[in-house]
Amino acid sequence: MIVQLSCLRVCVLNVALFKQRSGDTPPGDYSAHHNPGQAHQNGTEFTLRWHHHDAKLADTMIRSWEKKQFIDVTLASGHRTIGAHKLVLCACSSLLESMIVAAQSAQHPNTHPMLYFHEVDFDDLAALVDFMYRGHITVTHHTLPGIIHAAQILKIRGL
Repeated sequence: MIVQLSCLRVCVLNVALFKQRSGDTPPGDYSAHHNPGQAHQNGTEFTLRWHHHDAKLADTMIRSWEKKQFIDVTLASGHRTIGAHKLVLCACSSLLESMIVAAQSAQHPNTHPMLYFHEVDFDDLAALVDFMYRGHITVTHHTLPGIIHAAQILKIRGL
């Protein structure tokens, strides 16, 4: 670990020196900024910034969900199920967050919970999971009332 930290410090220094010498942003999707007046015991402090971090993170979560990778929670309605990521569900619903936290008891800290919703139609549930990952969905006039009702039951943020 010490070797990795030393390498990181060298890389940070090289990025910062590139910026100081050229006055340009280093190549890639990141930048380094010197924080004047912010010196610590270990030397001058720099801020590293990954531009478009939020878009890359969201894209990675969507792709992981589409490929069914790292799925750690299952939602069910009727006889059908859909997998998701706890982190996404918790970010998008206070109800789902409280259910997932309750399922993560000290006795079973690494469980893969299955949350069953008998009051929610599966197609509405699937549409809402899609909404939670993408931030938008397209629905018909016919399906809108069921989706809004399900969103109210599940306390989905943003709807």
